[in-house]
Amino acid sequence: MKKISLDNPIARGRTADIYHWYDGHIPKLFHKWFDLKNVEYELQIARASKASRVQAPAVRSLIRVQGRNGLIYERATGDSMEIFIPLPISACR
Repeated sequence: MKKISLDNPIARGRTADIYHWYDGHIPKLFHKWFDLKNVEYELQIARASKASRVQAPAVRSLIRVQGRNGLIYERATGDSMEIFIPLPISACR
């Protein structure tokens, strides 16, 4: 397995960070406080979504990097989901 650099995430979220990797894949590494059973549940949902032919990145495997559980996904291309999230009211002032 190729080494994952945790220096510069592509994105940071409440439960996980996403990193550059190689060959069209990205690791989504969950924060240490996020329980493994929840990561496994996301793995099941991601596989079920792909099996139902929903347009979603395929999940490849469950990993553990520097004490963090994660999932390897196909890298999706397109617009960031941020364009679909409304600004918080405080940003409109």
